[in-house]
Amino acid sequence: MAITDQRRSRIPVPFAVEIPDRIPKERFYDPGFFQQEVDLLWSRTWQMACRLEEIPQPDDFTEYQILDQSIIVVRTEDGGARALQNACRHRGVRVVEGSGTCENGFVCPFHGWCYAADGTNTFVSKARTFSEHNLHSGDLDLTPVRCEVWGGCAWINLDDGAPPLRECIEPFATTLDAWKMESLRSEWWYSFRLPVNWKLAEEAFLEQYHVIETHPQLVIPGRFPPRDPTTFDPRTFVESELHYLHTMSDGMAGMVHANDVAIAEGLRDLELPADPVLAMATWQRRLNDAVVEWHRGRGCDIPDLNELEEVRKRR
Repeated sequence: MAITDQRRSRIPVPFAVEIPDRIPKERFYDPGFFQQEVDLLWSRTWQMACRLEEIPQPDDFTEYQILDQSIIVVRTEDGGARALQNACRHRGVRVVEGSGTCENGFVCPFHGWCYAADGTNTFVSKARTFSEHNLHSGDLDLTPVRCEVWGGCAWINLDDGAPPLRECIEPFATTLDAWKMESLRSEWWYSFRLPVNWKLAEEAFLEQYHVIETHPQLVIPGRFPPRDPTTFDPRTFVESELHYLHTMSDGMAGMVHANDVAIAEGLRDLELPADPVLAMATWQRRLNDAVVEWHRGRGCDIPDLNELEEVRKRR
């Protein structure tokens, strides 16, 4: 390991970041820098391949693609998941596309080689045409890929020597454990390709600096404390909050769930203090409690949102 670390330490850093808040522009378009990301990042980092509800039953599978790699993620009998290279050991043809069930195994569409759900080769068509040394047991199985389960997701890593998943994603993992990620369910999934470097796409969706200009419909009068507290009107504030929640749900692709909007509507007549800061805090706590009560009443495993908020404030 020491030798490997020494070798890695000698790899020059192209377009090094010399000022923390100024990133060299070449990192966003230079082909050589992107190739180093391919070689040193994406081939060695843990990646969320799917939510487990996408493969709910044993032997259900889905295909995960990253760059030129295709991985099969299969649900196992114990509720976990395994991952396999989606490449027939004969000519490298993809044995599956998309999602489905492999209860009867996989069949390569090119020459008919067959594999069990665990990747074991079960059949070679016209096996007598191959030399015996090309048919050794184990050599023909689909190549396994490291796979771990956390937070209701299956994660894969193309590097057999990478540290375990949790070690790599702390303290992120501990923080989200409190949100019971494994109990969440995807209601809709939207994906598309953008003609940009991946970092540009990530940064555009992670920052909030653009919101006021790009989404002016979210700038709703009455939602924030006025400069003169004596002008604060609790009723106007509640109406503004409901307007905001409806806009987030109806006009922003469901960023607030319709159920939660309906719960908030049930608090429309809530009496709030005249002090704006106290009123806003009271509204948020009552809304959190109502959301938790509604979901728990329907058997959902939801954390106490106000407890999570207190934890966040203490950090």
